[in-house]
Amino acid sequence: MRDTTPKVSGILEKEAQKPLEIYDVYLDSETLHFTAYDRDLSFYDPDGNAQTYTALGISRGPIHTSVENKVDNCIIRLDNVNRAMSSYIASNEFRGRKITIRKIFADISGNWAADDDIYMFKGIMNKPALGEGLMEMGCVSRAGTFELECPKRTYSLLCPWRFAASGCLDGSKTADQLYAAQNGTITTGSTESTIADTSRTEANNYWLYGEVEFTSGENDDEKRIVVSSTQNVDFKVDIALDNVPIAGDTYTIKRGCDKTITRCSGLGNASAFGGFFSIPQEMIIRTT
Repeated sequence: MRDTTPKVSGILEKEAQKPLEIYDVYLDSETLHFTAYDRDLSFYDPDGNAQTYTALGISRGPIHTSVENKVDNCIIRLDNVNRAMSSYIASNEFRGRKITIRKIFADISGNWAADDDIYMFKGIMNKPALGEGLMEMGCVSRAGTFELECPKRTYSLLCPWRFAASGCLDGSKTADQLYAAQNGTITTGSTESTIADTSRTEANNYWLYGEVEFTSGENDDEKRIVVSSTQNVDFKVDIALDNVPIAGDTYTIKRGCDKTITRCSGLGNASAFGGFFSIPQEMIIRTT
């Protein structure tokens, strides 16, 4: 366990405190940073990197500990789940991925240091359950193993590696070559689901399975997954936007992967493919 800083220890001794919680959700393609607060705030992730934590209607139930097996568990709830969060759930695997919950204090807002936090929970997530305006997800700790890098090599057709991270790269490419975001400016002809940029020169479906984030205009901060792209014309997104992008709006875009051998080969990275693509998809057992 890490000792609290003198600054935090001083706050804990006060009769009145202003605690708030921050959540780090580790998905395969990215890490999500949320806070149960009334506005976005800047703090540090568990590795000490500066991050923006997005204000969200997120809460948790009590952290229960089993005396017999010393395993902590809790329920995470997200209120008013919107289409963007539904897209995350549809396109990412939550089960078995890591989550941390930490407590920080609004008393020292603006003067935080990277270690001005208290760990409340570290564990792994179960599959989310969606209801009307609510998402619930069970989490359970894995005492003693959370900090260890253990190989997750299940026999699956799909690749387990995080795209462009350790394990994914075959050694001949860098993460920047595969995954670096590029900026762009929208031209005329867009719709709610088709984004036009005639200045793009990449090959057809170069941006397939990637992510586009709008950085100006009425869709500012909106993110979508690319389902197809064409050279010098446009790219289509998985969920229609509320507003049609107009010429001059800006965006950033980065590549992605659906974890298949076909996509990996298309990226010229097949030698690092981590799945078992020769496994039969259907097994037939014959008896005589």
